[in-house]
Amino acid sequence: MAERGNVYIVDDETIIRRSLVLLLGEAGYECRPFASGSDFVEALDYIAPGCVLLDIHMPSLDGFSVQDALLRLRPEMPVIFMTAAGSISAAVRVIKKGAVDYLEKPFSDEHLLELVENAQLQLADMVQAAGRNSDAKRRIGRLTPRETEVLRTLLVGGDNKSVARTLDLSARTVEMHRANIMRKMEVRNFATAVQIAVEAGLSTPS
Repeated sequence: MAERGNVYIVDDETIIRRSLVLLLGEAGYECRPFASGSDFVEALDYIAPGCVLLDIHMPSLDGFSVQDALLRLRPEMPVIFMTAAGSISAAVRVIKKGAVDYLEKPFSDEHLLELVENAQLQLADMVQAAGRNSDAKRRIGRLTPRETEVLRTLLVGGDNKSVARTLDLSARTVEMHRANIMRKMEVRNFATAVQIAVEAGLSTPS
């Protein structure tokens, strides 16, 4: 069966890790188990994007701390929590921080596989969005500070003349900057430049 994506299993119970590796491997996922939260966090710098099955109650570094590390270092990775001793407060805590779901052991294979499939779709969307954001920032980075300022001002929807008044420039100078912005960002129309600026998170003037 073709590989369907990476799944990282973080649980201190050997039998749980082995059973999940078997289940998910048969379903076509590439699985990598971790016996502790600290081992997994240490690997975050070099592992490929994937879905994370994360136990809450582990010695040394618990699931809450691992989730915090993921949010800092690999926010694109969707997390499904697992626990044998669940509580409403714990579920609310992890869901508020973006966890896909919160499963109480034992859970059905079918339900887990459904959640993992949904998490992989979410991961694909986040990876694509991150790629667009990175490309957008790269294009914005080609602009001079003055060109960036002109672009910021144009984002509010003004024309060349209003931008010229705002920045105390001539309309001809604004037109020149606008042409340079389009050339450096490699776009054929200014609407695309605006879209890229939004994807890059470029703020408008206050």
